[in-house]
Amino acid sequence: LFAEAVEKSFANNVISSDEINSDTYNTGGFKDDVLARTMISLIGFENRQLTKQACALMMRHMSQRALLTENLKKAQVLVYPAAVKVYHETQLAIGRFTALKKHLAADDAHAYEEAASLLKRLTEYLTTTDYNPEEIAR
Repeated sequence: LFAEAVEKSFANNVISSDEINSDTYNTGGFKDDVLARTMISLIGFENRQLTKQACALMMRHMSQRALLTENLKKAQVLVYPAAVKVYHETQLAIGRFTALKKHLAADDAHAYEEAASLLKRLTEYLTTTDYNPEEIAR
């Protein structure tokens, strides 16, 4: 019964989508995966804590590819040196806006001037110019 449950549990995607298909093993396919085979062996022991930890490790192991795929979808590759500069300056501007928040709420004139200057600079990055090519402005 336990062996049958193990075989059935590896026949369906649980974590990843069907396109990624990272947590589906063909019947008996987990036998080539040393970690999965070891965790399945540990799950068979009558120790609740060991079973809990083995299940957690196996789930993490099986979801690694799906997690990597999701993280890669969020990654941006900055090919142009100018794009790297824009990225870093934008990050700094976001930090400054966060720091200025309480000063803007207090109607501090200097904070308004700095915020306007930051907005102007960020707006320039959205405009194609001699120093900001179309590839960056997009």
